[in-house]
Parts: sequence; C-alpha cells; structure tokens
Amino acid sequence: MCDVRMKEVDIGHHSVLLTRCNGKYGAIGNQCTHYGAPLSKGVISGQKVRCPWHGSCFNALTGDLEEFPGIDSLPCHKVKIHNSKVYVSINKKDLRHQKRLQHMGTAVPGVNHTILLLGGGAASLMCAETLRQENFGGRIIMVSRDDLLPYDKTRLSKVMNVLSDTIVLRRMEFFHQYGIEVWLQKEAVSVDTEKKTVTFDNGLVQSYDQLLLSTGCRAKVLDVPGTNLSNIKMLETPEDAQQIHAACLGSNVVLVGTSFV
Repeated sequence: MCDVRMKEVDIGHHSVLLTRCNGKYGAIGNQCTHYGAPLSKGVISGQKVRCPWHGSCFNALTGDLEEFPGIDSLPCHKVKIHNSKVYVSINKKDLRHQKRLQHMGTAVPGVNHTILLLGGGAASLMCAETLRQENFGGRIIMVSRDDLLPYDKTRLSKVMNVLSDTIVLRRMEFFHQYGIEVWLQKEAVSVDTEKKTVTFDNGLVQSYDQLLLSTGCRAKVLDVPGTNLSNIKMLETPEDAQQIHAACLGSNVVLVGTSFV
C-alpha cells in the first residue's frame, strides 16, 4: 500500500477496510453506517474515508464519524506490523456489529445550563449527541411538533408503506440513557431572545441558555387550481407515505418535482 490508501480485506467472511495514512495503519468496518455502502468503493483523502453513496465521512484510522448523514461510527480493530506484514486482530463479538456509538456522557445533577433544540429532525439529534460526546452535562431539551422521534425521512420515498417505528434514528431508551429530554407534539409559537424564553402552543414557557432552530423545511405547495383535490398528496410524514402507497395501487401516478426524493 502506498502512503495514503485503502484496501478491502475479508476476515472470517466479514469485510474489513485496511487503511494506511502517513505510515500509520488502521482496520475499520467497510460498510457505511448510513445505508451500508462499501467504503472501499469510496475515496480516501488525508485521514478521511468518504462514502461513495451519500458522502458520510469517517476517520480512516479510528472509524469515528466525522461528517453526516451517517450517525454512527465504524467498528475499529487492532493492527500490528511484524516482519513487514500487517496483522489485524478482531474480537468475534465485534464481527456482529457494523456500527459503533462514540462515548457519550449524560446529564450531571446540579448543572442547570439548558440548551433548547427546536425541531425533532436529524440536525437536532446530532446536536444533542455531539454535546454529550463533548461531555456537556447540562440540560438538553429537544422539542418537536411531530408525534414521532427523529426519523430517516429519506426512507419515506423508498418504502412507501413503511412502519413508523422502523425508521426512527434512535429509540426512546437511548434518550433516557444519555439524559436527553424529548418533548413531542409541542409547537413553539414565540421566541423572546432578550428574556431567553420560548412559548409553546400549550402555554408552557421554557427558558434557555442556548437555542438551536432546526425545524427543517416543508414541501412547496403548488399555487394552481386543483391542489385541494383528495388524490393530490404531499410527501412529508410516514402517514403521507402510507396514504400515497394506498392511493397508488393499480393507478397511474404523476410526480411533480425532479429532486432526489
């Protein structure tokens, strides 16, 4: 291997990515933690490996996640050089796991510093996780007007009859374990930046020290006659996807919009 290079190797019927960066070797999982793309088909630059499908980046030596849309890190295995040969040691238990969660702290009793995250999507989720990975011990509150935990919205256009609980990015147990409060079905109606408070639709007023606005975007409604007809559907939620799936069976379909989704 030249100075910056990667190579796929098979160990016990499992694919491992062997990397070399400036004389240092690494052995990490070869499947992207996002959608499972083979990282050996991607690009290595410096100490980063970039996924060929959606661009997630991982540290080439440690497997730590460095750029999204992936949310988990790669498993990392021990490497030893002996007599100009590279030896990789893998725990059999690790072969069953294609993903790894970086070390995270949790809320510390008595630390009242509050970070309020408005929006229940991937951006708020990754902000909360990064804070805990950086050992922030204060209060983290994630607020969403949806009734579902942060989920993978891109799946909605790929599996139209998807079940809601199969696309969530983290389970509720995860949020409990790391002291991240999640408020569902609450909508912010006003923000007072001088008093550092947010008022919600149920009358609750919550104070904050830092505020993140990550409410995402909404599909643009066409301003033309007929958009209110019952067979005109927008795709934004799992319920929308299920309705579209049911309406499309045995029918002709017209898609308006030429984006990735």
